[in-house]
Amino acid sequence: MQEHKLGLMQIHCFAPPVVAFQTTRHGGSSSGAYASFNLGPNSGDDAATVAHNRLRLALLLDTPQVKFMQQEHGCKVVTITDASQDPGVCDGMVTALNNVALCVQTADCLPLLLADDAGTAIGAVHCGWRSLSGGIIAPALTALRALGAEHICAWMGPAIGPQSFEVGPEVKAAFVKLDPRAAKCFVPGQGDRLLADLYALTRLQLEAAGVQEISAACFDTFTESELFYSYRRDGVTGRMASVIVKRAA
Repeated sequence: MQEHKLGLMQIHCFAPPVVAFQTTRHGGSSSGAYASFNLGPNSGDDAATVAHNRLRLALLLDTPQVKFMQQEHGCKVVTITDASQDPGVCDGMVTALNNVALCVQTADCLPLLLADDAGTAIGAVHCGWRSLSGGIIAPALTALRALGAEHICAWMGPAIGPQSFEVGPEVKAAFVKLDPRAAKCFVPGQGDRLLADLYALTRLQLEAAGVQEISAACFDTFTESELFYSYRRDGVTGRMASVIVKRAA
């Protein structure tokens, strides 16, 4: 990825006409703990400032149709069939429409972008541990394939790293219940705490669902404070966006 001068990093793993981007915390109008490109309206930041940042994102993406989910750490996936459609409450969305930007907001959770190599359809999934342990990837891929996608490529965006994501034993239990192989994605931490690898957990589910082309950003939002927001690190903070768009051929 190369950082755009206004805080937008292009992702070079999808074939045209699909393009994808990752925002950083630079290039916006927010201040203080939210400085500066905060895209999260529920973060506690000034609403007008967040709206201005979202407008700037739309201008950078060169499309007025920028879709944000009301993420709730669930497993609902919505198919966008009309450019004016609001995805509403969900943690995954897919579309075959041109020039509709699908966005995932994060500040430690893993953003997952999907597209088939023919550019038929695209998807965006919010992979926090709750949605992942609930199995959100399978319905997201089913929805994408229902739009005609065949050979699907995946990109895992900036998330809290495996050396930083400390969880309790109940998190491991939830993943192992879904797939016993998930046990290998956890290592012992302090006391009964564990360190979880969101990248590995996501890859495991993608591979189980038949996705073979998987790329990863391999950042750590918790430690890389210059580039990324992190809720675990700061508590009061902004939100980034991972974005995928299918351009008109």
